[in-house]
Amino acid sequence: MINGKSYSWFDRSKLESYWEVFFVYENSFLASITERVLKEELGLEKCKIKPFIDSQQIINIILTRLSKKHSFYSQFHEQFPDENEASVLGMQLYTLVLKDDKDWCYLVTKHPSHLFAHAIYFIPIRRDR
Repeated sequence: MINGKSYSWFDRSKLESYWEVFFVYENSFLASITERVLKEELGLEKCKIKPFIDSQQIINIILTRLSKKHSFYSQFHEQFPDENEASVLGMQLYTLVLKDDKDWCYLVTKHPSHLFAHAIYFIPIRRDR
């Protein structure tokens, strides 16, 4: 959930056109690899006292990890030659956080082109629990 909205709220028909590349990517073999790693990072963050995700940091960690033991970059650019892998992974992270059972707060970036690759998510400390 993000800001109280679950994945059921996510209306693909109302999204900007740049999401099209993600919809193709999400059905690729590469997406299954990055989804697994993103879910691992998301799970680690959820266990912390103050869960906080800086998309840029998480994506950079994952891309670095994948480049050491996988031909991710070459396969990505072969399948999506004009696309930025950080932006696509940022959209994938956004959808995974949206599907998560916790209610994450999402801080909107100042620049629309940085929307997902530079997003910040956190779970606020609830004083009423």
